Amino acid sequence: KKVLLKPTDEFIEAKFGDEFMRYTSTLSNPFNNQYYNDTVEYMINGIPTQTVQDQLNLLRHSDNGRKSIEIYILQAALTKDQIPINLPHKTTCAVELQLRDYDANAQSTFGPSDDVNYKGDVQLTIESWDDNNYLEGNFSGNISTGTGKGLNVSEGKFRVQIFY
Repeated sequence: KKVLLKPTDEFIEAKFGDEFMRYTSTLSNPFNNQYYNDTVEYMINGIPTQTVQDQLNLLRHSDNGRKSIEIYILQAALTKDQIPINLPHKTTCAVELQLRDYDANAQSTFGPSDDVNYKGDVQLTIESWDDNNYLEGNFSGNISTGTGKGLNVSEGKFRVQIFY
């Protein structure tokens, strides 16, 4: 079934193993859809130090807020690249996908005994980035739990407005 988008529709969707999931809710979390790309200054042993924080968070939750699909893009220098952007595109870049179940009884999320929350590095392409900062693209890869249970992720798509 094809879903027709309105200009303001935002989502992250994919087929996880044999199960298709489409999440649209943000739950008003300020961490959602933030692109942090700035210099951070701090002290290490009394020595002034600077580092560049470069992280894009794309998050969507199930309607009841108990599950989420989360994509974290690290050190990609996105404002400097041209569309389409295929990630990871350099050795310092990482794209991590998390499939989280907040109702799960995991002793530690993503710890060695966690058998319900999945994460892993994936391939992602940003296909468009419009003047209103809507990103659209696709992703795929493999993710696993802390106990090693794996899931193939296919047909991943997203349309999310980012803020920075």
